[in-house]
Amino acid sequence: MKFVLLLFAALATGIAMTQLIDNPGYVLISRQPWSIESTLGIFLLALLVLFGLIYLLIRFLINLFHTPARLGRWSHRRQTQQALDAQQRGLAAVITGDYVLAKKTLLKNISNTPNPSINYLAAAWAAQQQNNTEERDSFMASASDGNTGRDIAPGIVQCRLQIQAGQTEQALATASSLQQVEPSNDIAIQMLLKLLEETEDWATLLPMLKTAEKLNTLPEKELAETTWRVTDRMLSTSSDLKELDQRIRMIPKKQRRGERIVASMARAMNHLGDFDRSETTLRTALKNDWSELLISLYGETRSSDPCAQLKYAETLTTDHPLSTALMLTLGRLAMRSQLWGMARSYLEVAIHNNDNADAFLEMGWLLETLNEGEPAREMFRRGLELKTGNSRDQSIPDQIKRISTTSDESNDSSAAQAPSLVYSKESK
Repeated sequence: MKFVLLLFAALATGIAMTQLIDNPGYVLISRQPWSIESTLGIFLLALLVLFGLIYLLIRFLINLFHTPARLGRWSHRRQTQQALDAQQRGLAAVITGDYVLAKKTLLKNISNTPNPSINYLAAAWAAQQQNNTEERDSFMASASDGNTGRDIAPGIVQCRLQIQAGQTEQALATASSLQQVEPSNDIAIQMLLKLLEETEDWATLLPMLKTAEKLNTLPEKELAETTWRVTDRMLSTSSDLKELDQRIRMIPKKQRRGERIVASMARAMNHLGDFDRSETTLRTALKNDWSELLISLYGETRSSDPCAQLKYAETLTTDHPLSTALMLTLGRLAMRSQLWGMARSYLEVAIHNNDNADAFLEMGWLLETLNEGEPAREMFRRGLELKTGNSRDQSIPDQIKRISTTSDESNDSSAAQAPSLVYSKESK
């Protein structure tokens, strides 16, 4: 289109020039006492020159009028560039660890920096590394004052600096406010989860884990691990059964059926002496789903009726005849029921199925109870080798030597039957 217009203008100009050459005509301008006469071509040329001069004059006057503003913009760009250069040098000083130079450079020409919050945050970090919390807080306040909108970057940096300084309560307050401002921010939720776990605020932490699950804040595997770790720690720190019950009710019902959560509940009950309830919890879980972890814990649970435990555990051998954990549990329950021959048979199966350190140690306790000192000593030695990974040449610990000596002394006395077994994990 532009080419067509140019072509049309060229043709028109050519036609006009041709007409002027064939019939130049004239122009007469008269005003007493003066008169000007010229050909039409020269008049048009002079008119064109006059318009050009007027245009140039107007452009000059306009540029002259805008010169102060242009000088101002140039000066501002220059100052901004100097401020950005200072910002880069300051950030480089922070990275290299020259915190004094970093603060000095970052605060230089900060008023001309497009985003002064970056300078203040970096300066706060440098102050933190110098253990100057007052200066750090001052820089953080300046960064927050200059922050607009819902940008929570200054708050995230502040929370991390408070965590680094060991100011857990302040960091928790900062993280909570960040999460209220941006409820779906992954970084804010992750920091809040960490701080709630550290302060053991279980009532707030468990709902926050549900929020993290809904928002996919953490990978599924990491979320499951965090949930179990938090739940296990919460239950294990219960001071009494009443508090334990309260904390169990805080756990969603769906999670209570999980293998590791059930194990944590049972361990907490055992720790507080509620063995019968622990046994019932484990038995219910085992009826729903088989678990090597839970059957092992079932054998460590000292309920008021070990014979009933043994009877139930024996029903599981139909479906799991080769389970080492089940054989070990049966051996422990038989020992607690003072069924020595049965206990020995189960423990021998557990030992033959797998080199299980606990099976060797349990066999050692059984043989010690039956006054078989030398075989008991051998079982203890092999069990400890598997536990510690030491070679067979490793000397027997003093505790085992003491047990063996006691066993040898017991062999000198006669007994009509095996003595009653006093068995506990603490005695080991």
